[in-house]
Amino acid sequence: EYIHIPFRGRSSGEMVKVLASDNNTEVFVNGVSQGRINRGKFLTFNFGENEIVNIKGSKPIAVTTFAKSQWCNIQNGPYASNGDPTMVTLSPNNQLIKNVAFSAVRVVGIVNHYLNVIAKRGSESQTILDGVSVGNEFLPVPGNPNYSYARIEVKEGVHMLSNAEGIIGYVYGSGFIESYGYSAGAS
Repeated sequence: EYIHIPFRGRSSGEMVKVLASDNNTEVFVNGVSQGRINRGKFLTFNFGENEIVNIKGSKPIAVTTFAKSQWCNIQNGPYASNGDPTMVTLSPNNQLIKNVAFSAVRVVGIVNHYLNVIAKRGSESQTILDGVSVGNEFLPVPGNPNYSYARIEVKEGVHMLSNAEGIIGYVYGSGFIESYGYSAGAS
């Protein structure tokens, strides 16, 4: 089971692929069946700019998010000139980590850095970023009442993230025809 949180600062939404490990794997998005796939096969979804979804498989699955090119953003919007394709493989909901050091990387052209964080519902206030609680930035995950999420802008450089109950984090950034993204640690 995974949670897809869209990349902040992009109007294009993302393409998400769900890959099956076993034959006859049923895939659910927010509890609604999207079909069955066999080992090595995948389903592709295009989620919108603010579409947060819970993705679950009846058998083991892998889920990867693909950010689109800057040219897919609304050209009159504030982010029309930011972004390039990038790919982030998601961590399963049950593979929470308690603390991690991560870097909003220095890359020529990157102007915005972000952190998507997932925490267990009720533990949001325990989420500490660089010594400060960011619990007030969390919202409930639609389709999964057990988790909350936050999309936080961060500055370039090294950061510390922790939560005694566990978190999942994704770091990403964009600029003119540039992007990066990665999972901030794994269990």
